[in-house]
Amino acid sequence: MEAISKLASGMGGFVVTSNLYKTTTTSGIEVPVANVTIRVPVAQLDAALNQIKAMVTDKDVDILSEDVSGQDVTSEVTDLESRLRNLQAAETQLLEIMDNATLTEDVITIFRELTTVRGEIEVLQGQIKYFRESASLSAINVSLQAKAAVEPITIAGWQPGVEVQKALQALVNGGKFLVNALIWIVLFALPFLAVIFLPIFFIVKAIRKRSKAKKIKEPKKEA
Repeated sequence: MEAISKLASGMGGFVVTSNLYKTTTTSGIEVPVANVTIRVPVAQLDAALNQIKAMVTDKDVDILSEDVSGQDVTSEVTDLESRLRNLQAAETQLLEIMDNATLTEDVITIFRELTTVRGEIEVLQGQIKYFRESASLSAINVSLQAKAAVEPITIAGWQPGVEVQKALQALVNGGKFLVNALIWIVLFALPFLAVIFLPIFFIVKAIRKRSKAKKIKEPKKEA
């Protein structure tokens, strides 16, 4: 956990949260467990992931799961900025109305409305700031546990649990390859082949149609 925290600082990032505690395995062994969430610059994401994975002895055994996901927040930021501009325009109008107000009741009413609008502006500014920071910094959440908590079963030097894990990983890799291949076939190969063969198909069909019509028009020769 400390090594991951130092890694984040060294890359110009920071630690968001960290938690260290102890738990007891089914065998009655007390082991440490930790969770740490860091943020690093987007350009450093792959390097950070590689360095974290390099901290374990055996990647096939010690890394139990890994998930990488992303989210495009462009539309959300655009919508928030539009709402912010509208609220700021409303704030300007309320200030002008307040300057021209003469009755105490009107001033109090406008002041309350102005307070509400300013509160909404601060909320939107905070959301926009969060989205912009999220776009420039990648979040990495790492769950750590002692090897004793996931020690594979060993039978005369044979570790069936490890083999099952490797087989499952191979199955996942094979599935990813098939899905990627299917995507390429559907989105690239089929349209490409259609562009090539459809004109040929219609040309051949037209030739056959003309040939058939020509045979029908030709008079039958008398015997």
